[in-house]
Amino acid sequence: SSDLWNTAGAPPLICCSSVCLWLKGICTMSHAASQLPRRIDDLYFKKDDVRSKVQEKKQQMMSCADLAKKKIKETMAQMMEAVQEREKALLKEVEELTASKLRILDDQVERVEQYSVRSDSDQKNLWLRLRTDEVVDFKPKKLKDLQELVTGFGEVDGTSTYASESSASGPLIEGPVKVGKATWLRIKACDLYGKQRKEGGDKVCVKFSDDDVGPSHFTYEIEDLDDGTYKLKVIPEAVGTYTIRVAFEKPDGSGDETIPGSPFQIRTQPPFDYTILGDDSLGQAGQSWTADEEGFLTHPIGLQFDPQCEFVFVADQCNHRVQAFEYESRNVVCSFGKRGFGPSNFNSPGYIVVDRDSRIIVSDILNHRIQVLHFNKNTRSLSYIRSIGSEGRSQGKFHFPRGVAMTQRGLLVVCDSGNSRIQMFDMNNDFAFVRMFGDEGEEDGQLDKPLDIAVNSQDELLVTDDRHRVQVFNLEGKFIRCFGKKGRKAGQFRHATSITVDDEDGVFVCDQGNHRVQVFSPQGEFLHKWGGYLKKIDAPPEGEEEAPAGDDGAPTPLDDAFWYGLMMPSGITVSSSGAVLVSDFKKNVVFDFSCGPSQFDTSKVLDSKPGTAAEAEKPPAEEAAEEE
Repeated sequence: SSDLWNTAGAPPLICCSSVCLWLKGICTMSHAASQLPRRIDDLYFKKDDVRSKVQEKKQQMMSCADLAKKKIKETMAQMMEAVQEREKALLKEVEELTASKLRILDDQVERVEQYSVRSDSDQKNLWLRLRTDEVVDFKPKKLKDLQELVTGFGEVDGTSTYASESSASGPLIEGPVKVGKATWLRIKACDLYGKQRKEGGDKVCVKFSDDDVGPSHFTYEIEDLDDGTYKLKVIPEAVGTYTIRVAFEKPDGSGDETIPGSPFQIRTQPPFDYTILGDDSLGQAGQSWTADEEGFLTHPIGLQFDPQCEFVFVADQCNHRVQAFEYESRNVVCSFGKRGFGPSNFNSPGYIVVDRDSRIIVSDILNHRIQVLHFNKNTRSLSYIRSIGSEGRSQGKFHFPRGVAMTQRGLLVVCDSGNSRIQMFDMNNDFAFVRMFGDEGEEDGQLDKPLDIAVNSQDELLVTDDRHRVQVFNLEGKFIRCFGKKGRKAGQFRHATSITVDDEDGVFVCDQGNHRVQVFSPQGEFLHKWGGYLKKIDAPPEGEEEAPAGDDGAPTPLDDAFWYGLMMPSGITVSSSGAVLVSDFKKNVVFDFSCGPSQFDTSKVLDSKPGTAAEAEKPPAEEAAEEE
């Protein structure tokens, strides 16, 4: 009914109150919203109107067929004209070449007749050679390619783009975007059945809410990816809240039609200030974890926000499961998995990436495979979809897979750690193998047990490995640059593990051996660091001796009770709002930090019982000098 539509013209969640039945290709549906200006509404009819509706469509179809025939004839005429022009050019080339060779021969006759020799005997024994030959030929180069091109030229298509069945997704409309930083929106064109088109060519219409009131606060361009999708590249230029209208032009050029959800809201804010990260904002675990109880963590590693930053998915490694938390409340939503070797089991889940179809991709380290789950937001549950790979060295097989990441075009990138290589799979094509690269070694461009991987907006792959560094490759596996080396100073690492990039291409690295997180610019320049350290130990009461260091209970860097903040950072994820989540393998919690403008509390911890986070102890002043 019409009350299911909002005033902005967005489509309803339920098209109508009746049931849609498809029988042998015939759709029967009562439709109460025929007055709405959507192309697809012209396909609906009432039961008594079936004959008149079909007759109307037949007439329209015949008109379309006549127009298609006309286009074919016009196109072929253009091709024939081009072929005839090429024929004229080739015939002219034959005449010019023939004339040139004739001139050469005539000139040689004159020169030979004027040539003098010393005696008749010398003239009889003298042999001369013509300066050219008789060959004037035509070689039909690329004839096979041309024949194949002509044979496959053109396509008679019975589909078109229906805006009402199309969609848009991407960081531009999923969260705050930053002024001066490039962002994007992927627009998917679908046919009347809701299936993605296989080619481009549509006219995409985009309008920002400020276009009518003054100079646009956005610069943008639209790229046709020629696969039924379009990439809108946007750079915001002012802070504020705006809307964007996205539509497709109708095939007959009579106007355009918006896609579902349009106009979308856009929020822009200044870039993040990384230097405030870790400044008195450490969260502390409220209660100790309990094994096997949902919501508690045992040695968490990888974690990832969903694209809308509503949920956080954590690889609970030693409980052999994936847990989902609601970010705002820190309540556990659900968990999935148990230890085992079956299709839906885990054996040490490692790293996680989440796509826009709510698929949760997890590296199953000791089962040497990748697990694909699905998260249902309505039922708030995780379910098993499929497994990818098995143990081995050939393409598509793994040996201790670890880090996983995803490109904007839907390539899944996997750190095949035990094989010291990177493998790629097409998530849009049933996870088909695409390519792999990597040579084992210590030099630049070589890999030594790659641990984690991230992809920035330029489709560069940032890889950490066992050599305390971050290497950058392109999608073809070509080495670009490297930063970091073993050490304790800023910009150096002791076992760099997890890595991620934010929507500004800032690089965040878990420097596990130094108990800290470091932040770098997109080019690898050091920006900021924060972490944990041993608490200041009070002097013993008068008359008592200080306990010696060793195995008799004296505090060490790995004693949780004597340690402040991050102890063993193992995973990291960053939201578009500036929330930075870090899993701590030793403390069995997830720390929540914040940088720059954010609407979120900066002292939350995802741990055993939501809402029981203890107030953070104020840290003592850090030592000014760094130990090399």
